[in-house]
Amino acid sequence: EPLHTRAFGGSSLLQSLVAQEESLQSLFRGEWPTAEPPEFVLSLPALRPSACDVDVDVAVCGGTLGILVFCALQLRGHRVAVVEAGPLRGRAQDWNASEEELRRLVSAGLLTEEELNRVAPLRFGPMRCKFGATPASELQLRGVLDVAVSPTALLEAVSARFKAAGGLVLENSPVREVRIHPDGAALALGQGGAGQGRTLHS
Repeated sequence: EPLHTRAFGGSSLLQSLVAQEESLQSLFRGEWPTAEPPEFVLSLPALRPSACDVDVDVAVCGGTLGILVFCALQLRGHRVAVVEAGPLRGRAQDWNASEEELRRLVSAGLLTEEELNRVAPLRFGPMRCKFGATPASELQLRGVLDVAVSPTALLEAVSARFKAAGGLVLENSPVREVRIHPDGAALALGQGGAGQGRTLHS
C-alpha cells in the first residue's frame, strides 16, 4: 500500500474513502443506517480511578501536524497526551510553507536550526501569479509558499522533542468512549499498542 494512503493515522486514506463510498451507496439504496449508532459521549456523576489510568492536563485525539501545538504546550509545563488510532506519522508528499512560518517553529523551541534545514532543505521562488497573457498581468510573490517541507521529517523531529519533554504518545489506541464528569473528562482507549486497557483522564 503506498505510504501516501496512510496520511491521517488509523485506517489508510484509501480504506476510508472505500468505506465512505460503500456507506453512500447503502444510503442510496435505503439500507443505511441499519441501526442506531452507539452512544459515544457519556455524562457521569463521578469516575472510579484504576491502576491503569493516566492523568494529563490536555488529551488530544489525532496527532500528525497538530503535534506542533501539543509540543509547545508540553514545553510550557502542561502534561499532554496525543492519542492516535493508528501510527503517528506524516504523509510522504511534501507541502509548501513560507520561511517566516518555519522560523516561528525555531523561535518557539520546537525545532533547532539544524533540524529546520533537514525538515525544509529546498527553497525556491519567487512564486508567479498570472491574470492574463501580458507581462503586466503577472505578479511575483516572495515569501509565499516558497519552502518545501517534509511532513515526515517535521513530525519525527517535533515528536522526538515532545517525548523528550515528557509528552505521552499513544499510538494504535482508538478512542472507544468519552466520559464527561465534574472533574474533567476521560477517554476509554481500545485495545492494541501502547494504549491497551487504558483510561486517559484530562
